[in-house]
Amino acid sequence: MKYDCIICVVPFGQEKTPSAGPSVISSVLKRFNFKTKLIDYNINLYNSKEYKTIWNVSNWDEMLNISAYLDTINNEKFNKLLDEWVEYLINQNSKYIAISIFSSLSFPTAFLLIEKLKKYNQKIIIGGSSTEQFLEILQTKNLKTKKIINDIDHVIIGYGEDAIIKILNGTTERTIETYDMDFSKTPIPDYSDLDLEKYEDGSLPLCTSVGCNYNCSFCNRAEKYSYSKKPLELIEKELDQIKYVYKKNRVDLIDNIINFNNSHLLNLCNLFQKYDIEWWCEWRIRKNIPSEIYKKMKESGCYFVAVGIESGSEKVRKHMRKFFTKEMIIDNLKNFSLNNINIKIQLIVGYPNETNEDFQLTVDLIYELIENNIKIHSLGVHPFKITTSELKNLDNPYLDKRIERSEKLFSIMEEFELSKDSATTLAHKYLKKNSY
Repeated sequence: MKYDCIICVVPFGQEKTPSAGPSVISSVLKRFNFKTKLIDYNINLYNSKEYKTIWNVSNWDEMLNISAYLDTINNEKFNKLLDEWVEYLINQNSKYIAISIFSSLSFPTAFLLIEKLKKYNQKIIIGGSSTEQFLEILQTKNLKTKKIINDIDHVIIGYGEDAIIKILNGTTERTIETYDMDFSKTPIPDYSDLDLEKYEDGSLPLCTSVGCNYNCSFCNRAEKYSYSKKPLELIEKELDQIKYVYKKNRVDLIDNIINFNNSHLLNLCNLFQKYDIEWWCEWRIRKNIPSEIYKKMKESGCYFVAVGIESGSEKVRKHMRKFFTKEMIIDNLKNFSLNNINIKIQLIVGYPNETNEDFQLTVDLIYELIENNIKIHSLGVHPFKITTSELKNLDNPYLDKRIERSEKLFSIMEEFELSKDSATTLAHKYLKKNSY
């Protein structure tokens, strides 16, 4: 069969659930009667007996540094795997190969796949949440990486529902940017090409809103993407599909902020309760959250929240434009704990104005939370990384403290037997070998 477009999810990314974005694009193309196929090479690698060693976290730090990795390209095992993928893709005779670039972990694989596919004059589209960063890194590295930029036929930045149709209909635009979401044009994600049993969590992603109304210094979501809620009737249709077509009883909410609007959150809880769905979400600390909200979340199946505290120092949080107090943190987390909802605390270490005293406030806060019987399940420790133009211009004398401070937080995890996720481990291992 000749395809119009094959969509590829490349390593390294999440292994617990499929990515929502590529599945939506697959659904859009099928709606317009384009012949398409979605391949998750990321999860295939994760489940591969022959190649699983490539996935091991101990090797990820080598994969992350695109420049260093490309200088040592003679990784025979990985190249053999990539050659197998390329041979298969070329034999499908697809007009376009679309590569999803989910995070910086995808960069080296995306680079190599583009380079190999272009030897066959394959037309290539790239898109995904880290596409802009990928192009920026290619531009600033060396002549070899800069050449790859010209090998990319089309670039989708932002939402891709309209862009992918324009491209397949023959547009000459090379770069298409879309930052406004029209939910009426966004169909339910299509996972029919994927073996969902390969994913660890047995859950599916669910988006109930896009954008963000906050403006944190380290994130550009609010700058480009306005906040918009998906209509409840569309959410219900998707839950119906998740529950009765894909036979799943758990969802991961991928909203940037789930608790911006209390009524929206309560409406979601009612839907989750109706479908008997378990769920987790990311949470922003806010004041005056009624205790009934936490209770309703638990009753409706919420079992886990990831809370972006970032720092125990109010001075640092204010610079980040996270304007909440320690009292608000304790109030929010205590309510989750009282309702037996697991808590993951997200922290950033080595922020530009984080002194030793500020970091000690973070350590003190964690101990205080634990001593107050707030049940912390895990810590997500994220060494500071420049992600916005605003932060590029700041002098940061504390970058070299990131390893030391991360290790202090790891020792707290061990002391209280808290979980440490693979992303935290990876960020730390990469930091010890590279600067970024």
